[in-house]
Amino acid sequence: DSGTESVKNYFNAVAQIFTKRFSKFKTLDIEVATEIIKSPEGSRDVTTLDPFINATKAAIADISALDAPLDAREFHERGVSVLTETLFEIEGVRGINEDPALALVAISQRFKTMQKLSQLYNLDVWAWFKTRNVMFDKSEPMRQLFDVGL
Repeated sequence: DSGTESVKNYFNAVAQIFTKRFSKFKTLDIEVATEIIKSPEGSRDVTTLDPFINATKAAIADISALDAPLDAREFHERGVSVLTETLFEIEGVRGINEDPALALVAISQRFKTMQKLSQLYNLDVWAWFKTRNVMFDKSEPMRQLFDVGL
């Protein structure tokens, strides 16, 4: 079903997953990863990335399990894809002691992936909502988490 209520329910569920999995963090994974990369070899505590890895894996599983409305399938696939890229990048930095070059590539890609995520949920879906006349109340999770005022 691609009706307005199904679309709203789906995107509210996505926003709730992001809130559940990531709101507990006081810093961004990119900040933790940057500190790891800047730390001298031998003193890097790569385990500080484990909570981000676990949260990202859980978010991928949660969002993958959602039934996306047919019309929103592209956004569903893009969301899972961006989270999968995020996981690869965080795990790449986590492996800095084994492969420093991969860690440097991963951290540089992480900035681009963060932009993709923002583009997807803060701009693209809202433009799509506008064309479909889908409105979210201020109290709904999608609007609380991702609305940038479009």
